[in-house]
Amino acid sequence: MTEKETERLAAEIDATRERLVAHLDEIVDRSQPERMVNNQVEKVRSFYIDEHGGIRADRAMKTAGIVLGLALLRKLFK
Repeated sequence: MTEKETERLAAEIDATRERLVAHLDEIVDRSQPERMVNNQVEKVRSFYIDEHGGIRADRAMKTAGIVLGLALLRKLFK
């Protein structure tokens, strides 16, 4: 193996190591409980709140209807 090939291989190993470290850092960051909770809260918020900050009445009313229906069923069959 020539010196040039050895240097190229070492550079490839260093680049691979840097990519691996970056990926691991991202995995650790995404797996933080606080971040996971924040992501889920944002998903729910975006489901019920439109891009202008208003409530999506159709979705809110459907959810309220389902909750009330389930509460009524629970009351009836208790």
